[in-house]
Amino acid sequence: MDHLTDNFDFGSIEAGTIVDVGGSHGQVSIPIARNNPQVKCIVQDLPDTIVGLDSRLPEDLKDRISGMAHDFLTPQRVKGADIYLFRLMDISMKAFNNARERDPETWATLFSKADPRFQLKGITLPPEARMAIILAEWQGE
Repeated sequence: MDHLTDNFDFGSIEAGTIVDVGGSHGQVSIPIARNNPQVKCIVQDLPDTIVGLDSRLPEDLKDRISGMAHDFLTPQRVKGADIYLFRLMDISMKAFNNARERDPETWATLFSKADPRFQLKGITLPPEARMAIILAEWQGE
């Protein structure tokens, strides 16, 4: 988690919302919210995973982190968030669907095929990390 929180400037978001898709028990949303008091986080995961999230949250963050049952293979219910955080999706899809790892050009093509309004803005591999931070921006409404 430190690779993400240490290498992406969540402080650049002004009073915004982060949707942590597949966020399990909030392991990433908790440090993001703790270090960035201007953001609210919505942790999404399957119903059996997200149940009881509130009881696991630190008291001082319960007003800024909430849980929502959601399957990432269905349409996203939260519209207009500042960041949609997808972690381990490429690895999960590889395990479940025999997919493959992607290079930057393939990621750009994938985002474009999903919708041309998605623009790949950058890929950062933090030092000593095995997973990259991929920044894609929605250019639509």
